[in-house]
Amino acid sequence: MTLEEEIESRLRSASPQELEALVVDSLAHAGSPYAAVAEALQSKSEEARARAHYVLSESRELGVGAMVGVQGLDTEGRAWQISMTAESVLDLGRDLLRWMREHLADRTPLPTRAGEPARRVCDEAYLVMPRVLTLPEDHPARAMDRAGFLGLPVWRRDTLIRELARSRAYRRILGEVV
Repeated sequence: MTLEEEIESRLRSASPQELEALVVDSLAHAGSPYAAVAEALQSKSEEARARAHYVLSESRELGVGAMVGVQGLDTEGRAWQISMTAESVLDLGRDLLRWMREHLADRTPLPTRAGEPARRVCDEAYLVMPRVLTLPEDHPARAMDRAGFLGLPVWRRDTLIRELARSRAYRRILGEVV
């Protein structure tokens, strides 16, 4: 049985406690190679440290948890750790914003929830943006709660979404000319 088949089988029949165990297993399996490489950052061998730098640099956001967890690096190692971790997180943030921009354009309707007006994928993406993007205090996405936004006419929501996707702050973070 392949790993994918084993996981699929576990998912189909899992109790809530078994699902929690699967989460723990998945995180351990996902992080263990990076943790092992991160340990090599403390190697006495300069070659091993250089190779560990390369692997963690190339793995970017996948290796962030391992990079942050490394203790006891020398001064140069800590400087690299700070720089690489910050760069990886910023890259991940830009990737997330590019991905969110696609969803800001997605007008696909979502199933209606009891007591809520009709909503779309773009509406949900817009509502998440204040947590993802630093917006001015007076920006409508920060000033309006979920019910207020979803209570607006669709044309007004579309206008707010379009303005956000074209905003200077959004485009600047993505590296677009502003």
